[in-house]
Amino acid sequence: MKIYKWFFVILSVAQMVFVIVWFLFIKKLDRVIILSSIIYIGCMIIGYISYEVKKYRKNKKELIDRLP
Repeated sequence: MKIYKWFFVILSVAQMVFVIVWFLFIKKLDRVIILSSIIYIGCMIIGYISYEVKKYRKNKKELIDRLP
């Protein structure tokens, strides 16, 4: 489960660095920044759903293993 936390941190840092560098080069907010932000939000949503599914499956497996 720790890999998901690293995924969220690394993706967030990469997005921030990309947006800052791009903004410093272009000096205005353009479609590339907006599109990268949309992709970032989509990746975060998919990552969170994946995290919840993994947590649910782990919990389900633990409950089944505890049955007599």
